[in-house]
Amino acid sequence: MSLYLAGRHRLRLADAVELGSGASGVVYAPADSDKVCFKLYYAPSEDLDRRFQGMRRILVGWTPHPTADFDAAWPTWDLRDDAGLLRGIVLPRAEGTSLHALLTETTRAAALNQPTWATNVLVAERVADLFAGLHRIGIVIGDVSPSNLIVDRAGRVTLIDCDSVQFVDPSTRERFGARNVTKEYASPESLRLVAPWLSPEHDLFGLAIIVWQLLLEGDHPYEGKPASGADHGVAGNISRAACRPFFPEKLVPVQERTPVELLSPELYGLARSTFVDGHTAPGRRSTAVQWRDALGRVRQSLLSCARDGYHFSPTALGYCFWCARTDARYGAPPAPAGGSATPAPDRALLRGRPQSSGQRQVDPGPGAP
Repeated sequence: MSLYLAGRHRLRLADAVELGSGASGVVYAPADSDKVCFKLYYAPSEDLDRRFQGMRRILVGWTPHPTADFDAAWPTWDLRDDAGLLRGIVLPRAEGTSLHALLTETTRAAALNQPTWATNVLVAERVADLFAGLHRIGIVIGDVSPSNLIVDRAGRVTLIDCDSVQFVDPSTRERFGARNVTKEYASPESLRLVAPWLSPEHDLFGLAIIVWQLLLEGDHPYEGKPASGADHGVAGNISRAACRPFFPEKLVPVQERTPVELLSPELYGLARSTFVDGHTAPGRRSTAVQWRDALGRVRQSLLSCARDGYHFSPTALGYCFWCARTDARYGAPPAPAGGSATPAPDRALLRGRPQSSGQRQVDPGPGAP
């Protein structure tokens, strides 16, 4: 089968390298470019064709701030066969690794230039900003998952699998629903319905889980064995509101989880609004803008540790969480290969004035963002 780009340029398939596959198709890298990739669908259809035409129309409103450190890998060009049927799409290729890598200390050290808790706060802020931007133009992600968020070494975030998002074509008013959901990050209401039309509040539930995991070392608030009844995994716990931070009696106790005290009171309150108040009332869930702004306030007030420059903790905590954990023999967050024990702070992460008592706020100097 021959495929054509922009109606006339033939795509070379023989030398393409498979990057991965999913429920709807296979993604390949062309041999002559590392900037783009292309996805071929198992079941091409006229519906897909209309979806991409409508997506291009709604993306007219997609205008992130020029300095924003997030983006989305939107379909750029069509791939059509000899009969003109859409068979696939060309996409920008996102550099980096899955956000999953930031959820444990070992993998974070290999994925980031600054593998600190401060960087995780910054990435969470950028993810929330990304969600806010999509919701502003009427796009619901639907398939919220760390697997669909790529983070580069500087902490820049890119949404992938954008061909599955939910939206309404602004011209024809045709509705295109989300094509997939990841159950471990799905809202309770989406788990009860077959092929549901999702609200932005669906995304907000998954966003809260991702923020929680980024800030609490990968801890999923709904992961665990039920204290009673059958075990239906994380999705089952979401359905029955078995949320460990707020309803610990519903799950079997476990040891050595990262304590919620690492969160600021404001962030804890946003999580409660989503997981408790918003479980059956989606409109009460914390918005992406609320998460973004609260995370920004936390980031700007973080204290670095005088003992180890890779340690950052919330001001309200009053002590270095990471040193306390090291002293309790849990191990220190690893430094990058070849890095020193007390690096210069990343100026994009923090701002403030020096303080005493074993911790310090970092002054990034004049002109820093």
